[in-house]
Amino acid sequence: ALDPALGGALKGWLEQVPAPRRPTVDEAARVRGQNLFDGKAECKSCHSGPSYTNNMTVDVGTGKPMQVPPLVGVGARLPVMHDGCAKTLTDRFTNCTNSLHGKTEGLSANEVHDLVTYLDSL
Repeated sequence: ALDPALGGALKGWLEQVPAPRRPTVDEAARVRGQNLFDGKAECKSCHSGPSYTNNMTVDVGTGKPMQVPPLVGVGARLPVMHDGCAKTLTDRFTNCTNSLHGKTEGLSANEVHDLVTYLDSL
């Protein structure tokens, strides 16, 4: 098990590493994606604040509590999810979704595209 002090130091250091340059995205899709993130998908309930994390430890369907990761630069840190099941951000919302991790089940292909566009802009 990771020493809590070491874990806190590592987290602090990781959050100071500058995110890679953000890609150019379709602004209309980004806005629609942000609206989904803040609303229907309920991502913002855990991924909030300047780093897009509430710093809480929760079980999002893995069977064990995990730290809510920051989302700044998430598109450059693939694969994602606690078990690495999402090789792309689109995978996160299609192949690696469950009812305990936001309200992303049943998003349309267009909604997934918009949400991924928003996340790529962070």
